[in-house]
Order: sequence, then C-alpha cells, then structure tokens
Amino acid sequence: MRPFLIGHDLFSHVDGSSSAPDAELPADDDDAPAKPNPKQRNDQLVCSYLISTLLESVLS
Repeated sequence: MRPFLIGHDLFSHVDGSSSAPDAELPADDDDAPAKPNPKQRNDQLVCSYLISTLLESVLS
C-alpha cells in the first residue's frame, strides 16, 4: 500500500504531513456559488483505496 501511495504523491494524506483540504474554494465574486476543491479528490482517492484494501482483508 505504501509504494502505491508514494508513487501517486498521496502518502502525505496518510502520514499526517498534509492537512485536509477545504471542501470548497471561494467563489470568484459575491453572487457566484463556491466551487468544489479539486484537491479534495486526492483525499477521496486515498480513502477509497484504503477502504478497498480493508474490505478484502475483512472478507477473507
């Protein structure tokens, strides 16, 4: 698992060296809605990868 996360520049999400990204970015102007933060995608990728590896070990 560690080589995969390091190879995809995602290990900092697991070892605590990066903070959680904001869910949204500020809007360009006051009337526009906030935009989703693309960096949150990395958080979700790590979470999905970890869950998928845990599920297999739980099922066996």
